[in-house]
Amino acid sequence: QNMTLARWGDIYLSTYAKEKKSVEDDARHIQHLCRILGGNLLLSQITRAHTEQFKQTRKTELHRDKPISETTIDRSLEVLRHMLRIAEEEGVIVAVPKVKMYKPNNARERALNGEEYARLLAAASPHLRHIIVCAYETGMRRGEIQSLTWNKVDVKAGLIRLESADTKTGE
Repeated sequence: QNMTLARWGDIYLSTYAKEKKSVEDDARHIQHLCRILGGNLLLSQITRAHTEQFKQTRKTELHRDKPISETTIDRSLEVLRHMLRIAEEEGVIVAVPKVKMYKPNNARERALNGEEYARLLAAASPHLRHIIVCAYETGMRRGEIQSLTWNKVDVKAGLIRLESADTKTGE
């Protein structure tokens, strides 16, 4: 009954999120939640109005002179929602309040066309060219490429094999 947002955030990070790839991001989101909502706010007192207050406050803030995106705000709210669901499962709170998310359009506008790709390759430093080719030809994310090891590359077959643990989506 007396569990605060800050205390539950610490428990969540050390117990429930410690194996997540995003644990450092989760910690940053929890810091923003505590800063805006108040770390001493009791979990049992969190309402939808609090989540709306969080959204409105974050929308007014800047990061590197740019407004905070709805996607970033949603990530914080996803962490809060996950924390509250676990708190309910553990009997820390009776019910999880509704956490309404934004639904931003995150679709990529376009990919490089052939001419742009050729110009990028020509302008790139020699040590980056293989990375650019890999990204363009496979659609792999930066982190997936950076974590490649030779045991994942089959040069003879012309394949790169990623385990589900190596990918952002786990697929």
